[in-house]
This record gives sequence, C-alpha cells and structure tokens, in this order.
Amino acid sequence: MLSSRSNTLSIRSADGAIFDLEQQINLLDSKISPLRNTVQKKLDKIEDEIANCNFLIDSGIGSKSDKAGLRKTKRQLRQSRIKLWDDLKYLPALEEERRELVRELNAMRRRHGILL
Repeated sequence: MLSSRSNTLSIRSADGAIFDLEQQINLLDSKISPLRNTVQKKLDKIEDEIANCNFLIDSGIGSKSDKAGLRKTKRQLRQSRIKLWDDLKYLPALEEERRELVRELNAMRRRHGILL
C-alpha cells in the first residue's frame, strides 16, 4: 500500500517538474521568436536605408542642407542598428539555454517512461 502511494506521489512530482520545464521552454520561445524574426527584419530594413543614404550623399544630388539631413539620418540609423545588435547578442545564449532545457525535459520523460 505504501509503495503504491509513493509511486503516485513520484509521478505527480515528475508531472509537475515536466510542466515547469515546458513552461520555461515556452517562456524562452516567447523571447527568442521576436529576436529571430522582428529584430532581424528591422536590421535588414535599416541596412537598406543606410545604403540608400550613402547613395544619395555620394550622388551629389541635392543641396548642402539636404546632405546634412541625410548624414543626420544616417547617424540615427547607425545608432538604431547598434541597439538592435545589442538585442541580438543575447540570442545565442537564449537558444543554448532552450536546448539545455529540452535535453533536461527529454531525459526526465525517459526516466519516468513518458512517451510523446
């Protein structure tokens, strides 16, 4: 009788631990996805805008004030790009943490005989 009760408690605690790992993985996914998609798209757009500014500055078209405005815009774009790079630098660490949690989750499932 005691053995059966012990097994039931063990299964419940394993289910709770598995659920916690799944929640942690989902939380990491919610952080990784925007970094991977949105930030990269923004970076690509900024790179295109910087290239366009460079072209317009180098083309010789426009007044001195137009070129000054383009240089200012280019400076702002570079600052935005640096901020986005700062955001992206955390992506590899988040991805590694997610892989480790998935390994833990799979090991725990194997230990407790939970197959998906």
